Amino acid sequence: LLPIPTHSEHDSGPYITAGLVIARNPRTGIQNVSINRIQVHGPDRMAILLLPRHLYAFQRTAEAAGEPLELAVVIGVDPLTMLASQAITPIDHDELEIAGALHGAPLPVVKCVSNGVKVPAFAEIVIEGRNRFGEVRLSVLDRGPGLPPGQEAAVFETFTRLAGSDRAVGGTGLGLATCRKIAERHDGEIWCAADTDVGTTIHFTIKQRPEEEDD
Repeated sequence: LLPIPTHSEHDSGPYITAGLVIARNPRTGIQNVSINRIQVHGPDRMAILLLPRHLYAFQRTAEAAGEPLELAVVIGVDPLTMLASQAITPIDHDELEIAGALHGAPLPVVKCVSNGVKVPAFAEIVIEGRNRFGEVRLSVLDRGPGLPPGQEAAVFETFTRLAGSDRAVGGTGLGLATCRKIAERHDGEIWCAADTDVGTTIHFTIKQRPEEEDD
């Protein structure tokens, strides 16, 4: 439904590469705007690249408080707002205010439907969400024949081999079913994203062990 392409045959899935990530500082409420590479993992899942900058600091603050970090990914804004998002400023300087300065007037904004983040009023697309911390997410991509549409859940069933599988290759249909049990035992999840042309990507999460404090 959204214009999110797979940019390279070596990418494991589609990426948002020029979306504005807007989040509020959980402590002060002041927003930050940045551009982060975001991979789409499923209908309601995305993974974001966080570098040690302001968004990462917001995430650590939310994590320390045990609260999710509310954010929005904005696609389709004017060039000046896009330019303002790359301003090098200290933390707690809202780049949307810089965008207003470049425009010569305050930038019109609206509040998101599901959280308190404010986004440009004339953006073409706004994706609202919350981060999920305290877990590790890994992805494994193969270059096989892919899965038939609608079979993404069936591959995790016990003793299941899908129609069209290469029967010359041995197997019992237990591999991914076992992976699912391991992920669930670690309070994680496992799912797949299939492309009938380039293969299948298996994503899974496991709970992250808390960092041990130094004595």
